[in-house]
Amino acid sequence: MKIKLLYLLFSFFIFFASVSLVFAQNEVTKPAQPQAFPVSLRQRIQEKIQTRTQNLEEKKQAIQTRHTEKVRERVTNITQKIIDRLQKRIDRLQKHITRLEEMCAKFREKGADVTEAESKIVEAKTNLELAQTDLETVKSKLTDLLEAEDPKAAFNELKDSVEQVKDDLKLTREALHEAVSLLKVQKGLQEQGGENVD
Repeated sequence: MKIKLLYLLFSFFIFFASVSLVFAQNEVTKPAQPQAFPVSLRQRIQEKIQTRTQNLEEKKQAIQTRHTEKVRERVTNITQKIIDRLQKRIDRLQKHITRLEEMCAKFREKGADVTEAESKIVEAKTNLELAQTDLETVKSKLTDLLEAEDPKAAFNELKDSVEQVKDDLKLTREALHEAVSLLKVQKGLQEQGGENVD
């Protein structure tokens, strides 16, 4: 009887163990279904993402605007310094022309032939007037540069205009130098007591 009882207990134990294993396999083999987020939570997450991207875009735009303004300010400052420096050169050369005209008048009163020197002074005046008009063009091109859609092309035009002003000033200086040389020759002739012999 003890054997039957042990046999019965053993079979009962095996029966319950096999049933629990079967139920355990059914629970394991079932695929885990992801929990769906509540609709409101999903919407809130999407709204947060959208607001963050909008904020980032606004920050990028603000940084780009500040950078553009700084670049414009630097370009304006540098170009304004160049314009001021060129205007001072024009003013200085204008003073030299005035002095040379006064010297020509004095030499003419003393009877010297100063026609060549006067022609060089007229040439210098013409070049100086061209330089002044070209400088005004540079000023207008500076405003065009700041408002241009293609700043590189506008900058190249501005640079070419500045070079034209420099070339005009160089020609003015050369003409004034030749006029001074001619007046020195006349001064030397007057000091020797002789007259201009052609």
